[in-house]
Amino acid sequence: GLIGAFDVVEHIADDAAALNHLFELTEQNGWLLMTVPAYRHLWSRFDDESCHCRRYARRELRNRLEAAGYRVEYLTFLFTSIYPIVWLQRSIDRLRVKAGNPADSAVLNELQIVPVINEMLRAVLTQEARLIGGRVRLPVGTSLLALARRP
Repeated sequence: GLIGAFDVVEHIADDAAALNHLFELTEQNGWLLMTVPAYRHLWSRFDDESCHCRRYARRELRNRLEAAGYRVEYLTFLFTSIYPIVWLQRSIDRLRVKAGNPADSAVLNELQIVPVINEMLRAVLTQEARLIGGRVRLPVGTSLLALARRP
């Protein structure tokens, strides 16, 4: 069987206990497919407003999965193509907060849909999805994707 945990574990204070519980729910030789936000330096008001407890480094996520008993089969960054945009946007937001002029809502600000930009990103992310489908390990991104197996 396959268990999916997409952008969930970062909301749980005791992520080790959550991963242990997911391990217990995973059948022997079953799979866990999960995503989490990456890079502490991308922490922003978006994370605060989303009630995140943490963002993960690749090694940290691998270590937590292995400590829970999983064997990590594939671990890669995700959303490589938008990393520079997110980094820049969050850097600007930090400067605005420091200057006392923050946007009303970081979540609403980041989730605005602009049709032309949305179509461009869809085309780029489609190519990225093909790489991930071939289990290419991407070097950077705003999220991490892990595929782990319970031995």
